[in-house]
Amino acid sequence: MTVSLRNVRDRMILRESVDGEIGNIDLSPEPVAVDRDDGTITVYWNIADSVVDASLEYTVELPAEAADGDVVTFEGTVESSDCRWSVGGDETATVVEDIFQRVLERGAVTAADIEVAIERDDITPKEVARLRRAWLKGD
Repeated sequence: MTVSLRNVRDRMILRESVDGEIGNIDLSPEPVAVDRDDGTITVYWNIADSVVDASLEYTVELPAEAADGDVVTFEGTVESSDCRWSVGGDETATVVEDIFQRVLERGAVTAADIEVAIERDDITPKEVARLRRAWLKGD
């Protein structure tokens, strides 16, 4: 999941909640603090010198009982000293167990697809090679 904020300045807080455990995170610019707890991540930024764009990218570890077709919900809010608003964009994602089905539905191979393919035991080296070739071509 990726959340992008434009024109961040002064003190800003981004709070994201998801039905699952938040895994790896990547933030830009460097925040003052990050709090992760039970499917919620809160990022505190203090941009003193200028206006910048900020982003949070994170992975979600779903519960073991999550099955193909289940829907995962996301909810995000941004707060400043005088305002609070909801994060726009997709609020749900459907669990797709078959990585090839996901790639077919989307029509492109992402870096996240490659990461998942490498980590999973049920994907053969031949299937990983097909994904790798498609990723290199940008298909």
